[in-house]
Amino acid sequence: MFPGKSAGQVTRILKRLRLYGFIKKIGRTYHYYLSALGRQVITAGLYLKNMALLPALA
Repeated sequence: MFPGKSAGQVTRILKRLRLYGFIKKIGRTYHYYLSALGRQVITAGLYLKNMALLPALA
């Protein structure tokens, strides 16, 4: 999932993502899913990458 990260680091990353509301935990499991906000943030990030960053580097 996160190459080169220890279990404690992964826990802190997941906690931070939950705090900001990007992911939500499925009750009584170890599974998470993207919230609506998380989908919007990822979509915006991919759009910026593909439309602004990559053409600027080419």
